[in-house]
Amino acid sequence: MMVRALLWFLCAALVSAGLARLGYWQWQRAQEKEAIIAGLDRARQAAPLDYEAAVRAASEQGYAAVLLRGRYDPTHQIYHDAQLREGKPGLQVYTPFETEAGAWLLVARGWTPLPVESRQQLPALPTPTETVELRGVLSPPPGAAMRMGATTTHTDWPWLTPRIDLDESAQRLQRPLLDFVLQLDPASPAALLRDWQPGFLPPERHRGYAVQWYALALTVLVIYFVLLWRQLKAGRRHPAATHST
Repeated sequence: MMVRALLWFLCAALVSAGLARLGYWQWQRAQEKEAIIAGLDRARQAAPLDYEAAVRAASEQGYAAVLLRGRYDPTHQIYHDAQLREGKPGLQVYTPFETEAGAWLLVARGWTPLPVESRQQLPALPTPTETVELRGVLSPPPGAAMRMGATTTHTDWPWLTPRIDLDESAQRLQRPLLDFVLQLDPASPAALLRDWQPGFLPPERHRGYAVQWYALALTVLVIYFVLLWRQLKAGRRHPAATHST
């Protein structure tokens, strides 16, 4: 009996340790996301940098406030599909922008609703053609969707796509793009509805998952000791049967 109990304890301990490890990983993810959000908040509140300084800062910190002058390219709008807002279908709009230094990047202008259910009739959005001054935050591009078949759902311009892939966008635009996108300040020209946040699970969700994994780890041990206690209790009531077993 003791050998069997020890084996079951080792199994329970291993399972519990694995579940606790998953909980610890989720807790670490929550801390990482908090650090990213804190960096984003600092960038939003900081004085904007010029293009070169902002790119260096974003490369080091992930986010950087920037002030740019240049021109939009209104003929090559990119619409990120399947973006819900308060339950309503819509699109996140990305417009190429050429800085005065000659660099190209995508500007995340914000959200616009779909006027009709059909994806074949895309909204025509007014875009300035003159030189404008933009303020915003350089940030990593949104996470790519799962690659299942072709990424393009609308092959003409404006381009409708289920994910923002900078390499693919650069290839279609036939020009190099910065590795960051500009999350446009709501007061900048051509800004749409803006309530952008990083495209990942919030820290609270990770903590919730961590608590669930920790609870499962504890449950496994509790179940083991409850079963062990019942078996010992039964053995005291029937010592002869336990001995023969």
